[in-house]
Amino acid sequence: MKCIIVFDYVIHQEEIINMAEDAILSDIVKNGSDFVGIINSEGEFIYINDAGRRMIGLKGDLNGFSIRELHPKNHLRTILKESSKNQGQFNWTGNTEIKTVDGNFKSVSQVISSHKISGRAMYATVIRDITFMKKVEEKNTSDQY
Repeated sequence: MKCIIVFDYVIHQEEIINMAEDAILSDIVKNGSDFVGIINSEGEFIYINDAGRRMIGLKGDLNGFSIRELHPKNHLRTILKESSKNQGQFNWTGNTEIKTVDGNFKSVSQVISSHKISGRAMYATVIRDITFMKKVEEKNTSDQY
């Protein structure tokens, strides 16, 4: 009888740890300072966290908002070219630009990775605004010459 209780306790403890990990990860995604988004295979966002919405000025529903609207064409071409190289498995990191809803551009550092969820291709992205850092770099470069 003791063995069953111990075994039950271990399984229960693992379930609690898994639930805690899920809650922590969910909290990080929802409340983090970086843009976190999930994109379906058609290129439409199905999720953007609050920080991402603030970064691009998006209010309300996603209503078909897509990666095509987020990235200028030259940066989108680079991302799509990279994604087509590794059919199915895709992890890309780079500096790009994004376009806000009001038409302004921001320099960003971005990570995109592919995932299969219920047999469907999905993409996750994390985007950090580096506009200020880029302006400081440009100023320092121009001050040197």
